[in-house]
Amino acid sequence: MTGVVKGGLSVDIGVRAFMPASRTGTKDASEMEKLVEQEIRCRITKIDVDDEDVVVDRRAIAEDEERAGKERRFSELKEGDTCRAWFAASPTTGRLSRSAERRAASRREISWHRVNKPADVLSVGQQIEAKIIKIDPISIALPSA
Repeated sequence: MTGVVKGGLSVDIGVRAFMPASRTGTKDASEMEKLVEQEIRCRITKIDVDDEDVVVDRRAIAEDEERAGKERRFSELKEGDTCRAWFAASPTTGRLSRSAERRAASRREISWHRVNKPADVLSVGQQIEAKIIKIDPISIALPSA
């Protein structure tokens, strides 16, 4: 990264390249300024030889790494395993979090008794031991053990 320019960052990849602010993976300008003079990994998304225009993307690399990490965590889980999870507020379903992943557990799976609202049984941030009853690419059901 060589500097902040209008709309993003100037990047040196052997030639001058542009990284749009939306593809830096930062939330605001002050975070973007911290990237200047740092070496980063990025993906070339556009090359126009005639206009000498090169556009790069840092966020795509971060998204790929996050996806790979999620797939690795999914592959480590097995149905029937017990894990620690915590309750996050949800009006209709119990949202249980395990590390950075949030998954839904049906109200029927939160307690042996009838539950109108998950908040009647669990408080936000409460940690519980949960049993994984189903795994698919979209969701993990984590009822209380």
